[in-house]
Amino acid sequence: MPGARDVTIDVTIQSIDPLEFDVVPSPKNKPPLPTKVTGKRGQPEIEFHNSGHKGFDITFELQGDTHGYFFPPDPKDACWSRCGTDCPKTKEVWDVFEPKQVLEPSGSPGERRILIVHNANPPSPPAPAPQGKFMYNLRVTDGSDWKNLDPGGDNTDGSYRSSLNTVVTYAAVAVAGIIAIAAVTESLHITNFFSL
Repeated sequence: MPGARDVTIDVTIQSIDPLEFDVVPSPKNKPPLPTKVTGKRGQPEIEFHNSGHKGFDITFELQGDTHGYFFPPDPKDACWSRCGTDCPKTKEVWDVFEPKQVLEPSGSPGERRILIVHNANPPSPPAPAPQGKFMYNLRVTDGSDWKNLDPGGDNTDGSYRSSLNTVVTYAAVAVAGIIAIAAVTESLHITNFFSL
């Protein structure tokens, strides 16, 4: 089995007051990480499908103008995560993402734009049920004030490829059914024509 899959998620702070942000999979990910839009501010919920890997090593990258906010130096202060639908805003908890490292990109001293976490994406007891929905909080600071960037996710511990194959199979069956109906209809039309 391959090791953890490396993926990148782009974090863009649109404004501070009111707080508006985007947390979306980077287009650099091959294959792309699937998402679905949730009711929470229309943020995409990222779905994590292991597809044969041992979880994920995730790089969160702050993009563009951060309005002076960056990840704190200690990775455990930068990311909290919890199973379920309650966002961890006031309690340090690491149920899902294990914070590993905060980095400054080369040429940008003092700008802690990179946070690396590990998502084991394990099955919940009793196996093989997936861990399921979770909430996480990416925490950024300007040195005195803190902001919580809190989208949600879904640990499916399944294969996205299998899900995609199922959709393709259903589509193929539907097309075959339409062709069969069209052939029968045409046959009936020809039979009726000759009986006139």
